[in-house]
Amino acid sequence: MTNDEKLDVIINKIDNLETEIKDVKMSLETEIQDVKTSLRTEITDLRLILENEIRPNIGFIADGHLDLYRNMHDAVKSSGEMEMINIRMDVLESRVRKLESQAVV
Repeated sequence: MTNDEKLDVIINKIDNLETEIKDVKMSLETEIQDVKTSLRTEITDLRLILENEIRPNIGFIADGHLDLYRNMHDAVKSSGEMEMINIRMDVLESRVRKLESQAVV
């Protein structure tokens, strides 16, 4: 085989390699584009779920907790008022006993 023939074989092999590299590159670009599209779709879906489901549900939970807090606050307030009424009642009963004991004498 002459040097020219050897060079032609090498050039053919290099051309084949270039063609294969271009094919691989195109294939990778297509796959990357598919992955980008898929990720965009998934991100859009997640944003929709966040906006339409999760945020409103968090709001509902927060409202429920606020209502529970108000109910608890009202119950504690009522309990405090009842304690004050019981204390006043005890004081008044004590005064009545004292007055009764003074009236009997």
